[in-house]
Amino acid sequence: MPAPVRLAFGAADYYADLGLPYQSSGTHTELAMATLVLAYAAAGLPSPVASITVDGALVDEAMVRHARSIL
Repeated sequence: MPAPVRLAFGAADYYADLGLPYQSSGTHTELAMATLVLAYAAAGLPSPVASITVDGALVDEAMVRHARSIL
């Protein structure tokens, strides 16, 4: 099986994993993305795909609670 050559960074997933409210930008997002970019550069790989921006108004909190309950 070939090794992955490029990853995508999902800020919404990242914040969910940290148990924090989603932000499209901010210290946590920028640090995580910068770390990935530097690691990829050091390994000679292309930069990771940037995260999409999620409109917080479209987030269904009941769906988020359900998703977290089954993880």
